[in-house]
Amino acid sequence: MSVFAPLLFALAAAAPHAKTEAPRALVEAAPLRGMLGQLAVRAELPFLGKVALAAGYEQYSTVSERAGARDGHKGESLELLFYPFGFKDYPFFAGAGVHHEALSIGRQRLRDTNSWARTNADELYDTWTNDDSYLSSTATVGYRVLKFGCGTASFRLVRDELMSASSAVVRDDVKSYDPNLASYGRKTVTTALVLHAGVYLP
Repeated sequence: MSVFAPLLFALAAAAPHAKTEAPRALVEAAPLRGMLGQLAVRAELPFLGKVALAAGYEQYSTVSERAGARDGHKGESLELLFYPFGFKDYPFFAGAGVHHEALSIGRQRLRDTNSWARTNADELYDTWTNDDSYLSSTATVGYRVLKFGCGTASFRLVRDELMSASSAVVRDDVKSYDPNLASYGRKTVTTALVLHAGVYLP
């Protein structure tokens, strides 16, 4: 946290002290991820002047360890945010929420036994898919910029802590005697600094 605190305070000091009222709604996307062709969007619905309910969705694919395949990633989040100084002079915020991830990960391993009658290189490998699901709690601190009567950007430091995990296996082509098909899982705690930008309704 101490690493990012100076950045947030610098942003607050540089922002003009415009008397901005709480927006009615915000919609924003992660521009850096958008440039990579990854979908990451979120929306906020402020109420009571200092509180907002936020929801987010992300979807993207990455190169799989299985030849010729891509792994799928989907995630949904729900947060309750608190702006202690409101949306006017210093729109710092803190929040807590939940995050759900669903991953489809392609796997392949060299078989422990092979037939002399195999006809192509694909028969050298066991192939399967791990369908993983993770539920985690999130804690967020950040700073929001409101500009030009309609533009907005938010800088958020997010801590994500795993609460529960499950995994199912789809045995696509497994012929080894006792292969380990367990999921690799994910880290218990992750942190990320996230930038979103978009528009708001005044």
